Amino acid sequence: MKRLNITKEAFEKSPYFKNKYGKLAYVSESGRLFKTNKGKILMFKESGEELYAEINLWPDDLQMWDELLNEEIDYDEYDFDEESTVFKETAQFEDGCFADLKVNTNDREDGTLWAEVVLFDPDGHQLAYSEPNYSGISGEWELEADGKTYIVSVGSR
Repeated sequence: MKRLNITKEAFEKSPYFKNKYGKLAYVSESGRLFKTNKGKILMFKESGEELYAEINLWPDDLQMWDELLNEEIDYDEYDFDEESTVFKETAQFEDGCFADLKVNTNDREDGTLWAEVVLFDPDGHQLAYSEPNYSGISGEWELEADGKTYIVSVGSR
């Protein structure tokens, strides 16, 4: 479920509010879920420390990786080894933590790629990792560690 960042006080004050896109939404009786006026169910997220970092790629590169993740490819054609990382970019957070966006090959013979984001502390110890994504690298990747939310935004320059 997508999370919107509103304060708990604002969430409890009224069953109706405008989300970050200015659309009217309402709170469920449980107070934990709310729906937009289009009926999409979203999860309430209590405010906490959020840290943002960006990875900006050239538009052609971003499009290429998004397309490659959506099709079966011949690893030999691209000189990719099986079970390897074929692309990596790093995002740096202001607290010293960093996250690697990686595109990986499978050990299977189906020729698919998958992407993930891995979060590390300033000393390089792994803190968290995302679920595999087989459809692209664009957008926001959210990871939780040590009571903080780390958001990596992947887009074009």
